[in-house]
Amino acid sequence: PTSSALVLSAVFLWGTLADPDLRALVLGRDLPGEAAVLPGHALRSDDKGAPHLVPQEGAEAPGL
Repeated sequence: PTSSALVLSAVFLWGTLADPDLRALVLGRDLPGEAAVLPGHALRSDDKGAPHLVPQEGAEAPGL
């Protein structure tokens, strides 16, 4: 059997998926987000500017 029930889960989005237009393109629909932080992690950029989450004690990475 199939179901059309919507299942919601909490996810942490950061980097390019924080952009609402890109997020809608990737997810296939508009999904509003609210500010959040991921404790124990920091955002760092590689040599090409791509964001990465890295563990860092005492840090809080911003996202949605």
